[in-house]
Amino acid sequence: MKSAYLHGFYSWPRELDADSIGSMFNISKVTALYHLRRAEGKIVRAIVERFT
Repeated sequence: MKSAYLHGFYSWPRELDADSIGSMFNISKVTALYHLRRAEGKIVRAIVERFT
């Protein structure tokens, strides 16, 4: 997630796409998106639990 952020995945418009993130780690686009969404889910869950 840190690498995706540092390389512009979360910028608008994106500087890097999921295919490129996957290539950086020698994994598929689908696997890269799975890990990014899982990490995002953990962050959102922590925020929701903290403030509700």
